[in-house]
Amino acid sequence: AVVSRQSTGSSGINAEYGGLCCPNTLDMQAEGIPHSYIDEVVDSTLSRGLDSKPCLLKPLLQTVSVVFPPDLLKPVKQSRLSPASQLITLIQNCQFDVVGARLMTIPISQFPKFRSLFKLRTEICQTFVNRPCLVLALQRENAVSCFYQILQGYSNNNSKKLLETYGHMMLTTPNRNLNVDQLRFFFDHLSTRCKDQIK
Repeated sequence: AVVSRQSTGSSGINAEYGGLCCPNTLDMQAEGIPHSYIDEVVDSTLSRGLDSKPCLLKPLLQTVSVVFPPDLLKPVKQSRLSPASQLITLIQNCQFDVVGARLMTIPISQFPKFRSLFKLRTEICQTFVNRPCLVLALQRENAVSCFYQILQGYSNNNSKKLLETYGHMMLTTPNRNLNVDQLRFFFDHLSTRCKDQIK
C-alpha cells in the first residue's frame, strides 16, 4: 500500500513524501523506493485544525473517516481477497472519492485517544496492538451522515452478504464533530481535491 503524508522537519518546512508500508528489500533499495514498515505519524498532541470550504456545485459534500481493523485486512479462506479489499470495491462503486489513505500501526501511547474517538471496548482495542490497520478518508455527498445507508442502497446479493458479515467491523461515525476529530487524529493532510483541508 502506498502512503503519502506531510511532515514538518526541524527547519519548519513541510515536505511531502511517499513510501511503502512494508519491510525493506534489496529490490526496493535498488529502485530507490522509500519504505516505512510502521507509519507512526499519528499524534493526538498535534494541534491540527480542519478548514472546510463550501462546494457550491455539491453543497452536501462531506468527508468521512473509515478505519479497517487488522482482522479485515487478512484474506479469507474462501477467497484470495481480504474483506477490506472487497468493501473498498463496494465503496468505490458507490462513487466515494478516496482523498486520504494510511496503512498504520497505532502506537500504544495513542490508544486512550483512539478508544475515545470510536467508543471502543477494551477487547476490540486489543486486536489493534502491533497490527496494521487501514484508514481511508472518503468524500461524497452525505458521506458522514449516510455512510452505511449509501452502501446498503447500492448492494446486490453478494455485497449485502459482505456488509452483513463484515460491515459492522468498519469504524466510522455519523456524528460530524466526532468525525472531524477522527480526521485530525489520523491525517496531517488530505488530497488537494478534498473540500476539507487539515492545517
